[in-house]
Amino acid sequence: MSKFTKETRQKIIRNIKNGNFTDVACSLAGIQNTLYDEWIKQGKKDRLNNFESEYSNFLSQIELAEAELESYFVKNWFELAPNSWTACKTFLEKRFNSRWGNLNSSKIDNVDNENIVLWNTINEKILKAQDEYKKIS
Repeated sequence: MSKFTKETRQKIIRNIKNGNFTDVACSLAGIQNTLYDEWIKQGKKDRLNNFESEYSNFLSQIELAEAELESYFVKNWFELAPNSWTACKTFLEKRFNSRWGNLNSSKIDNVDNENIVLWNTINEKILKAQDEYKKIS
């Protein structure tokens, strides 16, 4: 009997949407990680051959679940940024690494007048960017 059932696939997708790693999602769905890997491999093969199958559809649903999860957390992170300099700093380092990835943390971590001015400047730019983003979304 095949374990590639609609119910098993839905459990995996739901658990990935809930933030679980694939090995946990597989365990919760009652399958081995290696079987999941085979399904994903088959989905990629079918997609590469322009063949729509249950495996390629499953792969697309997994990719969508991961994208939705990431989008949810990025949105929340973005909304927290104006109230948290650490959220701002981390977001900028991750999202715009070439410009912000090598920040000397001691310049921000040590509170003095120069750093307060730096933080205020960064905060103003972030608030302006958020306003611009809200206008286009």
